[in-house]
Amino acid sequence: MYTEYSSPHMQEPQSSSSVLVIGGTSFIGRATVRALLDAGHVVTICNRGQTPNPFGDAVAHRKVDRRRRPDQLQAVLSCGWDAVIDLVAFDEDDVQPILAAAVHLKRYIFISTDSVYMACEPSAFVFDERMRLLEASDTTHSAERARRDEYGNNKLAAENALRRHGGRLDWLALRLPDVLGPHENTGRQEKLFLKLAKGRTIGSAISGTNPDAGATLPLSLVFADDVASAAVAALRLPMPFSTRALHICAAESPTWQELVHLVADSLRSHGVHVPEPRFDEARDTGLVSVDCGALSDQAARSVLAGWIPKGLEPRVDEAVTWWVQTMREQQAATEAEGTQTAAARERKRTSAVALAEALAATRSRETDDFRFDLK
Repeated sequence: MYTEYSSPHMQEPQSSSSVLVIGGTSFIGRATVRALLDAGHVVTICNRGQTPNPFGDAVAHRKVDRRRRPDQLQAVLSCGWDAVIDLVAFDEDDVQPILAAAVHLKRYIFISTDSVYMACEPSAFVFDERMRLLEASDTTHSAERARRDEYGNNKLAAENALRRHGGRLDWLALRLPDVLGPHENTGRQEKLFLKLAKGRTIGSAISGTNPDAGATLPLSLVFADDVASAAVAALRLPMPFSTRALHICAAESPTWQELVHLVADSLRSHGVHVPEPRFDEARDTGLVSVDCGALSDQAARSVLAGWIPKGLEPRVDEAVTWWVQTMREQQAATEAEGTQTAAARERKRTSAVALAEALAATRSRETDDFRFDLK
């Protein structure tokens, strides 16, 4: 449940803090670590070590599998941290080591999702004056909706576990809509880009909404770099946090079809041939994950003083620029590999020919020798 409170004992945070980032090498985590380093924080990343660390010696690394060995994570947490930013807690069990080590943590930022509302009763939703969903829409759980969205239900359960813990842990949930940007790793962004580049039909159905929702329903999006800057801004807030949940989203709320056209225009500006998008209202978008429409960003803009997400158009262009460059680099590498493979095949063919000629010459000499011996 969304709550706000104030404390007469608020303290100013340190300008430079020791921050543990759980995750930290992919997509949102990667952007967050970079933003923390740029802000002068001392950063340690904690993960399974399965993704290469792009920061080298700029960060410390603790290798931990929180699912198989939660005791290892608790041991790391017990070292004491000014802040922990958790990008890979997905359910109530994942936050138990956090709660167990609460005395060692000054503050905890839980990366959550707007999918929590997929486990909530729509009749209890509350909206701002622009009909954007407010954080207080999480008050009434819906078992029926929760069964259809396990991810959102589990994230909500994790938030509720933190809430039940009381005031012993200073925590804040950043609820994100669908996230785009450089290094996106779910594949949904790339799938959209590829469909546009190949001229394929784009699904525009949004589950739980009207058939024309793709053209009429305002949506919220956020980009990884804006999540990162919001997390850094949250660390500058006085202690304790004055709220428990904030929507972190772009100011603009396009419809799905408006977003698709924006992406298509950006791809064209980078030299990619993209025909006019065609939509199919019977097929799912493949990207939009909630049916509650756009989120209100009023609380985030009020609480996170100075945090201003970049505009939708330049952020889309950044994502497209990264993707196009990545595709071209992969294509160049494939072509180079093909050239090397062709050269290797030619060397192999030449070697085979030389070997065959050598064997033929050897057989000829052996035959001549044999004949000579007979004489």
